[in-house]
Amino acid sequence: MSGSIVALSRSAAHAFSKDAEPRLTLIKGLGIEGDAHAGVDLLALPTGTRLRLGQTAVLELTVTRGRIRVRS
Repeated sequence: MSGSIVALSRSAAHAFSKDAEPRLTLIKGLGIEGDAHAGVDLLALPTGTRLRLGQTAVLELTVTRGRIRVRS
């Protein structure tokens, strides 16, 4: 499976649409700086939780604590 990032967006308020950004800053433990959804505590979610990103991407939490491995 492969994918690509086609847009970066954020909004300080919960809104249907968000402003496009050329880059974003990730804050450890919080999420995207300046985004209304920042602050989701992923470690508090149970294994198997599915997070929907946009209309097609779904992330499933498979371990609660572990090393993140980046594959190239």
